Amino acid sequence: MQFIGPGEIIRRLRDELYEARWALITLGLIPEEAQRLLRGYSRCELREETYRWERDAADGVIALAKPLPPEHVYEITDRFLCPLCGEGSTTIYYTGFTAEGLRRHLIGR
Repeated sequence: MQFIGPGEIIRRLRDELYEARWALITLGLIPEEAQRLLRGYSRCELREETYRWERDAADGVIALAKPLPPEHVYEITDRFLCPLCGEGSTTIYYTGFTAEGLRRHLIGR
């Protein structure tokens, strides 16, 4: 088994991220408005700018999400499918994410 150093791991992750970004944005696998929102990261130079971009991009994608019709009479919060991947929560009780769940889904938490 060959040891892979941190530098090589980072290089591989950068390559994978580039390929994923290229597939999503360049091939048009996500809506055009979402593509525009996601392109802005390249202008970030400081960590704070990156956090702001992440927050603003998540807000913009959430704004693109269309509420699902309520599944239960007692539902009081809207639920959404992700406009980027079309997925929702994995709970057996509900379809889709709450707005906060969608935010966590988008930023990877």
